[in-house]
Amino acid sequence: MEKITIEVDNEIAKAYREAKINKQQEIQTIINDLLKQMIQNKTLDDIIQEVPTKAKNNGLTQEKLDDILNSDSYSDFDSLLDETQGIWEQGNSLDYQQKIREEWS
Repeated sequence: MEKITIEVDNEIAKAYREAKINKQQEIQTIINDLLKQMIQNKTLDDIIQEVPTKAKNNGLTQEKLDDILNSDSYSDFDSLLDETQGIWEQGNSLDYQQKIREEWS
């Protein structure tokens, strides 16, 4: 990975700096994925349209999403890992991640 600098609103910068490390990592992953898709000349509208389908194909149900959004138990990265272990139902997740990364390259 390589660091770059992007200008954001003051309140976003402050919230990011004050966020826990696991939240910062989550934000970095989302931004990284978004930029990869935009570099592939996809519009933001195209990307937004694909998100629900990709999430559903990856095993995310409305019930799981509601549980994640309504839970206060994700105070650290380790507890998040414990809580989400075993929800992937599409085979070897590492193989899937490597395949997706190859597609983005």
